[in-house]
Amino acid sequence: MIGLALGALSFGSQAFSAIGGYNSSMSAARAQNRQAMKIYKQQMQNQVDEYSRAIAAYNLRKVQYQEQVSNNFTAAGRAYAGEQQRLNEIFKQQAFQRQASNIARVQESGKIAAGGRSGVSAARMQTMAEDAAGRNEAIAMEQRDQAIRMTRFRGESIRDQLKSGNRNAYYNVGAPPLMGRFAPPP
Repeated sequence: MIGLALGALSFGSQAFSAIGGYNSSMSAARAQNRQAMKIYKQQMQNQVDEYSRAIAAYNLRKVQYQEQVSNNFTAAGRAYAGEQQRLNEIFKQQAFQRQASNIARVQESGKIAAGGRSGVSAARMQTMAEDAAGRNEAIAMEQRDQAIRMTRFRGESIRDQLKSGNRNAYYNVGAPPLMGRFAPPP
């Protein structure tokens, strides 16, 4: 009987030990699962935080982009105005030159008439004076046309610089940040 009691006691002890081992391993597995879920949740929160920071930085870059585009348009407007001012100055100078040329032509005609010359020599001198005035007028017109062409050329250059500057500014905001995919839970 003692053998039977010892066997039952040994069996009970082993059973309790097995149950205790099972409970201990289940407790360890639950602790490991809780730890894995805690790490997973922390990783997901880190990913959300990183995305939030990326969006905030992107929004700042968008504001900077809008400011840069505005500054580019302002600079282009000033450059266009400068070109127009330069062209207006050329027109003004040519108007004064034309006026001076007309005065000189009238004075030359007066000198010819006052010189007492007549006939062919007077007509020749008058023709030469008018030819010189005509050449001067043609030169002035060509200079005016050249100034207009150069103003257009510089205007196109200003426009190209504006487009290039705006395109370069856009590169910083062309692609918004994307939220990464979450890893599957453990």
